[in-house]
Amino acid sequence: MTVPVGAEGPETQEQLDAFVRMAGRQGHRIARDSASTLVVRDDMVSFRALYNSLSQPSDVTGAFMPESRWFTYVHNAPAGSIHVVDNGAPEEGADPSAHRRRVTAATRQPMLSVIQGWSGSPLKVVAIFCHGDASWLQLGFQLNTLPSLAEALASKAAPDVRVILYACLTGASPAEESAFPRGANGASRLEQLRRLLTEQPAGAGGMAFTLRNLLVATNPGASVVAHTTAAHATQNPWVRRFAGPAGSAGEWIVPPAADGEEGFELWERWRHTLRDPFNSERPSPLLWRFPFMTGEQIRAHLEDLYTPEDD
Repeated sequence: MTVPVGAEGPETQEQLDAFVRMAGRQGHRIARDSASTLVVRDDMVSFRALYNSLSQPSDVTGAFMPESRWFTYVHNAPAGSIHVVDNGAPEEGADPSAHRRRVTAATRQPMLSVIQGWSGSPLKVVAIFCHGDASWLQLGFQLNTLPSLAEALASKAAPDVRVILYACLTGASPAEESAFPRGANGASRLEQLRRLLTEQPAGAGGMAFTLRNLLVATNPGASVVAHTTAAHATQNPWVRRFAGPAGSAGEWIVPPAADGEEGFELWERWRHTLRDPFNSERPSPLLWRFPFMTGEQIRAHLEDLYTPEDD
């Protein structure tokens, strides 16, 4: 029998405090930004799934739950800003793939209701931790229902709202997703990807691209950050940022590069830092902070972490 991981609705401060204490005992000490400790944010909301999937039975407990809590902790938002969405309990004997991809209005509505009823400061950050692909988001959305999310945000979000999709493949175009098998993240993928991008803007027609197009009509400074491959929710280095104007290509947070190419050292540092945030020599909360950083800030952070002797 599959049971929900927590309860539907906002998480409690006790849950977040217990998580941080537990993580601290394990030596996982990640500091908040010095500026963020001065004030508790009321302009940030996060969403994650309630149930593990049949096909990936530790997706919530191993990724979406702890990563949403770390994100909230690092940015000094209250635990109640994490909203748990009932993505539907899997039925015994159900097809695992079909359950993971189930999308219903009942799944979508709780998230929309939270945004529509938002009473804090205008939302500057909406972070989503769940499964996804180029045409689907686990918390109830497909390409044809994204307008409902954009409409909910139009009156509740700041003009420069950031939507962060910690969700696989949502930053890819449908053509990109179909062109590469899941897990194809090496040099061969990069070579094929470059050829494909001569034919269309990066991410064209995908979830992040489409949501950005909708948002900038009412929130002109809006941006969407999203992964382009299937990998860990926060440790995936293949990430794009979609900013205005509508129809423009997504841009790499850190451009991928193959061995021997310019930028390869930066790419390797980026990959390793995301993969090991609690490294005993180079701890870094970059995987939760990069959506708020410019390319130059990320480069400077990585240069500060590494010395020539470390490489």
